[in-house]
Amino acid sequence: MAKCTPISRPMRRVCLGDMRESIKLWPVSIAPATAGQVDYTRSYASAVTVKAMVKTVSGSEVIDGTAIQRVGTTEFYIRYRAGVDNQVRIEYRGEYYEVLGVDDLDERREFLRLRTTKRGATSNGANA
Repeated sequence: MAKCTPISRPMRRVCLGDMRESIKLWPVSIAPATAGQVDYTRSYASAVTVKAMVKTVSGSEVIDGTAIQRVGTTEFYIRYRAGVDNQVRIEYRGEYYEVLGVDDLDERREFLRLRTTKRGATSNGANA
C-alpha cells in the first residue's frame, strides 16, 4: 500500500482522510445573447456535493476608490472529477468562490487542486 505524504512535499499526495469538508460544485452554463440583447446569459445547474480538503493560502485588502476589496485565496483539493474547470463555482460554508485554475495533481487523474478566490466588498459610505 502506498504511503501518504503531506501536500507540502514534492510528491504532492493527498490523503482521503484529509477530505473532511463538504463543498458544492455549481457547473456554469453560458447561453449566447439573443436578438435584442447585448450580454450573454449565465446560469448555474444543480450543485454536486463532494468532500474536500480546504487550505487557505493568503488574504489581503485592496482599497479601490471608496471601497475596500477583501481578497482571499483558498485551495480546495477534491477527488478527480471530469468536467471540473474554471467555469465551476464553489460554495463552502455559505460563501462562493471563483475558480482561477484547476490542476490535476501529478497528472494521475486521482485528485484535483482548485485554486480559488473569494471576494467581498465593504463600502465606506462615500457614494451612499
